[in-house]
Amino acid sequence: MENIIKVLYKSVALIAIIAFIGGGVAFVQNVASLVSFEVGLLGFLFVVASSFVTLLKRVSTQNTLTSSEDKHLRQAEETNNAQNSSNFSTRFVIGAQMSLSFLRILSYALFALMIIGLFEYQLFVLEWFFAGLCIAMILCVVIGIFYISKSR
Repeated sequence: MENIIKVLYKSVALIAIIAFIGGGVAFVQNVASLVSFEVGLLGFLFVVASSFVTLLKRVSTQNTLTSSEDKHLRQAEETNNAQNSSNFSTRFVIGAQMSLSFLRILSYALFALMIIGLFEYQLFVLEWFFAGLCIAMILCVVIGIFYISKSR
């Protein structure tokens, strides 16, 4: 658990450094570039982080349920899960729960509001917005790799 917290702190520090450096480079162009870059970067990171938190909660609740049961109940549950995992309706319900989580919807709403704000104040610069999205995607992959390697 301590390794995961260290990875979390390092991830936040890495995101802050990238946001600061990228924002500085974008600011050299103009303020609209800075704002577009930060909206792209932070908006995408909010969406991915909310999805990750939802998935992490789901996995941790499954692990606590599995660890608190005795061996016989676990075997019965695994048998039921193996039968239910092929069931379309079960997979659909689990997918819908993941897609419609409160944090994920909230992060999409916040991202949409930030984009609307860019258009409203005529600050949207496509190149810098796209750069922010691409850098955020790369950061998510790097942080995911570090998280997976430290959690083992």
